[in-house]
Amino acid sequence: MKLIKISMLASAVFLILFTPKCDAQNNINTRFEIQSHKIIIDYEFKGDSTAKYNVSIVLKRKSVPNFSIIPKLTEGDIGEGYYANKLRQVVWNLSQQEESSLTADDYYFEVFANKIEESSGIKWYVYVGGAVLGGAAALLLTGKKNESASSSSTFTFPSPPPHPTKIGK
Repeated sequence: MKLIKISMLASAVFLILFTPKCDAQNNINTRFEIQSHKIIIDYEFKGDSTAKYNVSIVLKRKSVPNFSIIPKLTEGDIGEGYYANKLRQVVWNLSQQEESSLTADDYYFEVFANKIEESSGIKWYVYVGGAVLGGAAALLLTGKKNESASSSSTFTFPSPPPHPTKIGK
């Protein structure tokens, strides 16, 4: 029972420590304009100017909550880069099919900017996790054996069946 509690605690610690960290999406100002065969999306967000961000966009619709399109043919300030604290621009080059299907007037874009954590060596939580797992393994390996089971019993494999004889020689 004690081992189960330790395992559950170790799992909870790992979930907390290894959950990816994302920046708040509340402060991204976005606007767009439609031009011939393309949509130009301007965005700006506050953040660490020296940090790299992964920026992505999704087209949504106010009247259809489940509607979402991730633009395929994009260029500009999208993907990984240093995008914080400055007006940025993404150009979505529309295919003929995309252009003909976008007929409503209640579209909007959601822009996501997730900060990329730079890794320089092994993080402290790797050491803590190793210590927790090592402790759990030590408890498992050095725990007391069940004393109600007979320790003098031995197991032997049964004899193999006789070799079949060849019939019809």
